[in-house]
Amino acid sequence: MPFIAYSKIDPTSMETADFIRNEFGFEYKGELNGFEHYRFENIDMVGIDSALIEADFLDAQLDTDLIIFLSMHKSSAGIKSLTVHSEGNWSNESKLGGHPRELSFAAPLEMSFILKHMSLLPHDGIDVVYEATHHGPFLRTPSLFAEFGGSGLFEKEGSATVAKAVMGYLLDKNGNKNFDKIAIGIGGGHYSQRFTKLALEGKYAFSHIMPKYFLDEYEMLGQASVRSNRAPEIAVMEWKSINKEVRDRIISRLNDIGMDYARI
Repeated sequence: MPFIAYSKIDPTSMETADFIRNEFGFEYKGELNGFEHYRFENIDMVGIDSALIEADFLDAQLDTDLIIFLSMHKSSAGIKSLTVHSEGNWSNESKLGGHPRELSFAAPLEMSFILKHMSLLPHDGIDVVYEATHHGPFLRTPSLFAEFGGSGLFEKEGSATVAKAVMGYLLDKNGNKNFDKIAIGIGGGHYSQRFTKLALEGKYAFSHIMPKYFLDEYEMLGQASVRSNRAPEIAVMEWKSINKEVRDRIISRLNDIGMDYARI
């Protein structure tokens, strides 16, 4: 059974969860391992008291094969976005939760389907985009973040779009689940319009995305190749954002782990 998780200290997370409860008929089921617990059909939802990036404990407390985090998106530039991403830290830094040099287990198909639902809903010119893998929590349970925000303002409309996209995926019994390959994204910036375009076209479902400012951590591609509920089949490289010397090291690492690559 999939779980939706929200944080009681994140107003966007709370608003998104409220919209889901009210619009989709989730019923209160009391407490589950100390979390307030709601259910609709085979979908569970829990509220936690801490920040979502600190929720490493959910591995031990939820019996599930998928956790979808409802979250506020923060942007230093104040750019509003609807986003999805996997969790993990490519380097020794872990200021925003998780473990140093540890990637959580990704859910590439689920993430790409929610991204597609976001793109199909009215979004008034707001970017719908993958973010690179970043921050905590560190989980072995496959998980993803679905977010809205960036402007510093709380807006119910964005929360409703995230809610509808998440539930659109979870309730889609037939589902347009066509895609060519599961992929790791390498290169580009924190927001990847190019990887997003490929996903929305059905070419790739991305598990982890390593942005250009972490390419010196290419040894971490070994983790990225296995930490996913579906194994990546290929690495997709944003070629022009990577200088030749670094590309050569990345290609050598991909050869070591037996993974082919494509250039875009």
